[in-house]
Amino acid sequence: MIRLKNATNSPYDIQTKQGMKVLPAHGELECELDPAYLDILKLSFAVEVVDGKQKASKKPEPEQPKTEEDPAAKYERLTGKKPDGRWSDERLAAELEKLEG
Repeated sequence: MIRLKNATNSPYDIQTKQGMKVLPAHGELECELDPAYLDILKLSFAVEVVDGKQKASKKPEPEQPKTEEDPAAKYERLTGKKPDGRWSDERLAAELEKLEG
């Protein structure tokens, strides 16, 4: 069972495996959902997936600290400024080659 929470001031129609259900305004509803429909609801700002057997969202993995071997960290160390975020890995490598040689 999945628990949904309505984040809007209006009731929200939910398509469950048992048929249509109404999620009350700022209310909660426990129901079984099709996995594809659950994915759609996860993208919606109107409905929050609170808990259940089917996980609502995966927690993002913490960003690893940059090491000296990281080209971006190396560029920052050599120039004193961060590389352009739009640069590809190849472009960053080319810029490092210009600086080193």
